[in-house]
Amino acid sequence: MNNPIRAILAAGPVIMLIAFFSAIANGAGPSQVTKSHICKAGIATVMGRDPSIMRIDNDLDGVLYLSYVRDDDSSFWGYKCKVEGSLIIWASDTGRWRDHPADSRLSYRIEAETIHVEEGHSNGSTTKKSFTLDQLGD
Repeated sequence: MNNPIRAILAAGPVIMLIAFFSAIANGAGPSQVTKSHICKAGIATVMGRDPSIMRIDNDLDGVLYLSYVRDDDSSFWGYKCKVEGSLIIWASDTGRWRDHPADSRLSYRIEAETIHVEEGHSNGSTTKKSFTLDQLGD
């Protein structure tokens, strides 16, 4: 007698293996990209700073607050960031969101364990930077 539930349970491990290898083939690995990684990559691109000096200060209602102390003059710099689809929206910690059409457009894409950031400027030029998850830290 064929039992459909038994057949489904027997196929479970095979389905799990197929899903696992499919995820690996599509670039998903053991490390997961977080909003913190994306925001650090975005601010590092805009400000021309090494993301390793940045720290995450807070995460409130989907807005990430991050900061760094600039090596050149020991001055403190704070920012806020949110991720909307493939866009990184940012502001200084006390400033306005950079989401006006005249502002540069900051986008990202993920490829394996690398985040590629592109800043499109209003004059048509672009700034492109790539960061590995190791460079971005936790």
